[in-house]
Amino acid sequence: MSGLWAGHRVLGLFAGHVPHTLRYHSRRGELQALLALGRCVHVYNVAKLAIISISNSVPEEISCLASNRFLIFVAYGKTIATLTRDKEVKYTYNGHAAPVHILLPLGEHLLSISRDNHLILWIVRTEEQYLELNWKPASFLVTCAVSPATLTNKVLLGSRQGSMQLWNVHTGKLIYTFAGWKSEITALAQAPAVGVVGVGTASGKIIIHDIMQDESLMQFFQDWGPVTCLTFRTDGEAVLAAGSPLGHLGIWDLNNRRLIGQLRSTHRGGLGTATFLPSQSQLLTSGPDNAIRVWVFDGPGGTGRLLSSRCGLAAQPSCLLHYGSDGRGILAAGLDGSLQLLSTDHDKLNKTLRQGWKRSNFESEDCHAPPITFIAAEPSRERDWAGVVACHKDRVTVSTWSVRRSTQEEQRLKPPSLTQRATATAVAVSSCGNFVVVGLSCGRVDVYNLQSGIHRGSYGSDAAHDGPIHGVAIDGLNQVVVTVGGTTKGGENGMKFWRFKARTLLGNLNPGASPSGLSLHRDSGLCAVRCDDFSAVVVDVTLRNMVRRFSGHSAALTTSDFSPDGRWLVTAAMDCTVRTWDLPSGSLVDCFLVPSAVVALSLSPTGDFLATAHVDEVGVFLWSNRKLYTQVPCRPLPSDFIPIKVSLPGFQSEQDAVQVVEIKDEEEEEDNNWQEPDVLGEGLVTLSGKAGSQWRNVLSLDAIKERNKPKSVEVPKNAPFFLPTLPGLIPKFADLLETDKATPSTAVKVIPLLTEQSEFGRKLEEASYTKDYAPALAVLHSLSPASLEAELRALGPHWAGGGPDKALAFLQMAQAATLSPTNFELNQAHLALFLKLHLDWIAKVPGAEPELQRLLSHHRAGWAGVRHSALHSLAILSYLRSALL
Repeated sequence: MSGLWAGHRVLGLFAGHVPHTLRYHSRRGELQALLALGRCVHVYNVAKLAIISISNSVPEEISCLASNRFLIFVAYGKTIATLTRDKEVKYTYNGHAAPVHILLPLGEHLLSISRDNHLILWIVRTEEQYLELNWKPASFLVTCAVSPATLTNKVLLGSRQGSMQLWNVHTGKLIYTFAGWKSEITALAQAPAVGVVGVGTASGKIIIHDIMQDESLMQFFQDWGPVTCLTFRTDGEAVLAAGSPLGHLGIWDLNNRRLIGQLRSTHRGGLGTATFLPSQSQLLTSGPDNAIRVWVFDGPGGTGRLLSSRCGLAAQPSCLLHYGSDGRGILAAGLDGSLQLLSTDHDKLNKTLRQGWKRSNFESEDCHAPPITFIAAEPSRERDWAGVVACHKDRVTVSTWSVRRSTQEEQRLKPPSLTQRATATAVAVSSCGNFVVVGLSCGRVDVYNLQSGIHRGSYGSDAAHDGPIHGVAIDGLNQVVVTVGGTTKGGENGMKFWRFKARTLLGNLNPGASPSGLSLHRDSGLCAVRCDDFSAVVVDVTLRNMVRRFSGHSAALTTSDFSPDGRWLVTAAMDCTVRTWDLPSGSLVDCFLVPSAVVALSLSPTGDFLATAHVDEVGVFLWSNRKLYTQVPCRPLPSDFIPIKVSLPGFQSEQDAVQVVEIKDEEEEEDNNWQEPDVLGEGLVTLSGKAGSQWRNVLSLDAIKERNKPKSVEVPKNAPFFLPTLPGLIPKFADLLETDKATPSTAVKVIPLLTEQSEFGRKLEEASYTKDYAPALAVLHSLSPASLEAELRALGPHWAGGGPDKALAFLQMAQAATLSPTNFELNQAHLALFLKLHLDWIAKVPGAEPELQRLLSHHRAGWAGVRHSALHSLAILSYLRSALL
């Protein structure tokens, strides 16, 4: 595991290629959608599309999913598992020799079919096999299955050959064989009518078939290819929806036998599955484009519209960037050409920036943007104009985006008079949000005004570098522009510094290898250059010299970023490792191994989270900084350190979680064995480790008690158990108030003359003979402010329980404490309270004046040492903050 970073959660991950399933949760009273994402199952509330729970991880990626009212069934590889309470694995079924691709719950049983045409009926609670069936794939290869309504223990199977078979799984007998339609059956769905099913084929034909009479009631045909899913409305409308691999959805009216509507491009990359909600006019769809959508059919003629959705990136993220100073938003750009703002607070706050360009702007054949390769952002002028710019694959035009309006702006940046074919490879936005610097693959670097899009000039006479530009950066004061690229004309490896306004060259720097990327920390003026020799070089932009060189990766570096305070540099490479380097010490302080290589990372401005994007993963993974909430020793790692492989957040299994806890306990045990010394070093003043409330308010205890004194509240007198009467022949009730006044009170306040001596008093009396005041000081330091005041009051005259001997012993103890270099402010607070309480009395005590004179001299000497140390430390800190190192 990692010592600094702990897996937190995954952002922007909603759906996958595995078909979803619906169930009604009776206890919650809501309809839920179950989706398999990798090795976990995500449970959503269909009404709000809000995440309810995430299951524990299974050993392999889930390939099939089913559920009933209480349990969730998942298939991974050749194994089937049952999840209870939506999280824990309760039952496991092993018996297939090939991967399972069909799961069908049947009451207390579970039917599973593997790729080798092997059917097993399991008893759920005992994990026993009730029935086994096998077919020859050449004659009948099962592709889908459905349990017909009202037919108990019956299962209808569709095949690649186009025929269907109806089986009784209780007896294991074949009931009937349907001839079929000579085309592979790809989908089966139960219709609201009893004994009627919908059949979808690979040829695009849709058949409504009566299995009781073996008769086709009606047929439809779609032009979009094979039928991937079928679903019927159950709210009284005779409507059928059919999906296609292109993502289109056809809506068919069964009464009039015609097509009444189409939903085009519901999902990019194909429609996974679609399901009408029970007794509702809403349709839930999911697909491999990482999106869940709910459609409602309330338009004229039964047309549908989008009601709600949860969408993430449809392809692997290529760039990550925290947007804003609070660290709650992450800009994620994907290879699908989309740009999203992911919220770390809740998924409902996510934003998808709409694409509003015309095709001619990018010369693209489709309406989707080309893949985004690089992004830069500055929110300082977001209310006035666009604050995000993006480079696209194989395009020289740079697009601009507005997070506030959640759309792409019409303003685009394109270099004028470009004589050769080039593409935009790097971009940077100034800290003021007014200028954009764009690097091209031909070595040219241009600067634009972001508000108007006007080209303001280029760096260098012809080109800034001979090769492509791999990175550009602008310092925080708009004084220096840093560019890295191919080999320069001078023969040095390409890193150059330019004056921002004059666009003249300030100097060159050879990082030792060809650079491949650049990251800048504006507050400290440090930039990290990723080189082709698998090293990272830290450069001071102001002095234009190398500060650190970090080597340790065994593959090409992909990304890097600085911590907000500029103390850490986090790098990632294609060797699947993420390394954290400490800049002041120049050492590696953390390293961990992930399942897939990191292609982009970003540290939050508050330093609490690290966001990473990985190869072949569409989600953005958050890692929390453990140093913010626990004690983590940042010790340098050895050169031969072997990192431990950790699971990605959101895909963590129970075994991984136990391992993390065990390692954490070992670290805490190791830290607890170390004890802090009382004195940190010679010549240093060690302040108290106690809370400031124990010594800062001791002189104001009287004001605090007066403020917290309860107000007088008159409590109504309770009626007695019986009403007293006066003596006499005629009964009369006695006046309770007069009775109380006539009865004198017998309570007498007794002041004890003998009081038991406290622990501090005993220690102080012993110290007056042994001259060792450490035990008495330890007791005094452990007292609360109220107890401390009571102990010091007891050191007064004889009538208060003290006497001159105890007062002189306390003054001698104060002299020893003043000379000690520890607990300076705590000891001074105790002395101040003692003098406040007994100054008038102790001045009359014989022998007190010499003790007070010695205490004054010790106090002046002690304060001189503290003042000298404090001023010396402040001078060093001031120099370190202002000097250029």
